[in-house]
Amino acid sequence: MRAAHPPYASLFFWLVPFITLAVVWDTIPQTSTRFALSIAAAVIALSAAVRQTSYPLIGTPFFILLLANYWQAYVLLHPLIVTLVVFILITTSGLVLRRLNRMPIERDNVVHWLVLAFLTAQVNSLLLYWPFSYFENSLISFIIYYTFWQLIQLFSTSERRSLIAHFVFTLVTVIVVLGAVLWVNFPQFRFF
Repeated sequence: MRAAHPPYASLFFWLVPFITLAVVWDTIPQTSTRFALSIAAAVIALSAAVRQTSYPLIGTPFFILLLANYWQAYVLLHPLIVTLVVFILITTSGLVLRRLNRMPIERDNVVHWLVLAFLTAQVNSLLLYWPFSYFENSLISFIIYYTFWQLIQLFSTSERRSLIAHFVFTLVTVIVVLGAVLWVNFPQFRFF
């Protein structure tokens, strides 16, 4: 009996995390961060291979943002090019994921991913001018992506408890990440 191979659509979710890791590996200062990103890339790739969509849907945009912000910081790409790359790749990842699940790509899905990618790309382009590292910009942009993605998902359902839980999770995440970024980059704010 012949083993089933992952479809070609899952190749996108294999390539993006591992190419990003290969490119940014030397600039990641901590071993624990390297280890965590390696595990995240492996989970995304394995999840895409078995057609489990939640991890690729959440994780791949982070690696896209990480790679685009790295290119802007170290290769000195123009911010407009970085914005276009983020927009195109996030839209592509959402539509490829629908194809991976053998679901039809309807007009509403295309609009959903275009709006989500546009908002994420615009937030990321604004963050390019902040005095943070490319990794911190990617993390903050990813939190915004996750927030918009959850809003779109949650407005299609009517569960208020789920909506409140996601807002609390997102609020706590934003507070922790922005607090850590301010702590590292602006030592004069440590005493607040």
